[in-house]
Amino acid sequence: MFSILLSFLLSAGDGYIAAYPSQSRQAIETFDSCRPELEKILPGATEEELRIIFSIVAPEVSCYNSLTDYFETSAVKKEYPAKGTPDYSIGLFQMKPGFVETLENAVANDKALKAKYGSRITYESNNLVDKRRERVNRLSSTRWQVFYLAVFVDIVKKRTSAWGLKDAESKVRYWATLYNAGLYLSKVRVEHRFGVKQFPRGTKEFNYSAVALELYRALGK
Repeated sequence: MFSILLSFLLSAGDGYIAAYPSQSRQAIETFDSCRPELEKILPGATEEELRIIFSIVAPEVSCYNSLTDYFETSAVKKEYPAKGTPDYSIGLFQMKPGFVETLENAVANDKALKAKYGSRITYESNNLVDKRRERVNRLSSTRWQVFYLAVFVDIVKKRTSAWGLKDAESKVRYWATLYNAGLYLSKVRVEHRFGVKQFPRGTKEFNYSAVALELYRALGK
C-alpha cells in the first residue's frame, strides 16, 4: 500500500497528499483496517461505494492523534453526560456526541431508517444522563463509529437524492461537506462551502471536501 501511495504522491502536485504525506498514508492504511467492519455493516456494498463512504471521514482519519483524542474524550466523558457539553469531536472519525444525537433523531423520525437501525441505537436507560454516558462510550469504539457513518450515509443519500449527484466524485464532495459542516445544509450552502478553506484545524490550508476527494482518488490507485 505504501508503494502505491508513494507513486501517487509523485504526481499529486501541490495538493493535500503532497503537503501531508504521512497523514495521508495513515488515512489510506486505515481504510484497509476498517474495510472488514464496513463490509459487515454494509453487506453488498461495492468497492467504489466503500471508498466513497470512507472518503467522507478520511480527512479526519488523516489527522487523528491518539494523545489528543485521549484528552478530549476524557473531557467529554467527564462533563458531557451531566451538562451536554463539551461537544468535542472524538474517536477515529472525529464524531461529536451532538452529531450522533442528530443521527439518532433522524432515524427515530424516518420509518425506513427506524426499521433498519432502530434496534441498534436503543439505550439501556431512558435517563438523559445515562443515555449521554452510553453515547460517549459508543464513540470510543471504532466499530460504533463505522456504524454511525453507515447511518449518516443512508440519511444523506435520501437528503441529496434530488440534487443530481450522478457520479462518485460529486457524492464525495457533497456528502463530505455535510459531514464536516452540517447534516442539514442546503445544496446552495454546501456549494458555498466548497470555496472555504478550513482544514486541517491548525492551518486551514485546504477545503475539507477537496481533501476527501483527493483521498478518494488515492484509495483507487
